[in-house]
Amino acid sequence: MGYYRPKLLSGKSRLVLFIFVVGLVITFIAVYHAKGSVGSVAESNKVTEINFNEHFYNLTELGISDFAKIQNFRLEFDDKGLIKLSHYELIEKVNNGFNVYKVRYSIDDKKYDISKSTFEKWDQYYQLVEAKGFFESLSFIILNDNVVTAGNGNQVFSSGWNVSYNILDQEKFLVENKTIRNIEDFDLPITGYYINFNGVHYIFN
Repeated sequence: MGYYRPKLLSGKSRLVLFIFVVGLVITFIAVYHAKGSVGSVAESNKVTEINFNEHFYNLTELGISDFAKIQNFRLEFDDKGLIKLSHYELIEKVNNGFNVYKVRYSIDDKKYDISKSTFEKWDQYYQLVEAKGFFESLSFIILNDNVVTAGNGNQVFSSGWNVSYNILDQEKFLVENKTIRNIEDFDLPITGYYINFNGVHYIFN
């Protein structure tokens, strides 16, 4: 009984494979350039004690643009307002592409740690909301007496995308000029971004 011997690649095939692998490496390098720690920002571990406008200002003191945009914001806290989880990303446009900052809260150290990566492309950049305005909206929602918390499992999430909001059969409110107004399905679509707070959507436009 004979044994199967895999055929060795010909010289031409090896060259094609080599060019393909090199192409993948070059593409990766072109898209992703560098990663490193930027620093940290000390912050209270209690949500109601955080001034989010000041929080963003402290981030800009580390060199992040005042016009940076935000995406994938997530915050979880208990009935006493103590942070259980908090992280998001900031994106700024620079001459050679885009800087993407990952911002993550350290519960043990009571600070936000920030790391930076640089990319040539960030396709969704132009659909994202500016972080400064987002944090103003976030403060309004969290500190508003009319917004009901859910006890031990409070969750806040936002993609940061400006969209044509058209989600039916969903509890939702429109926030304009610091007033909250209930809206119905027949009011849709509405252009803006929304913050999901315990399953309720607050739309800002």
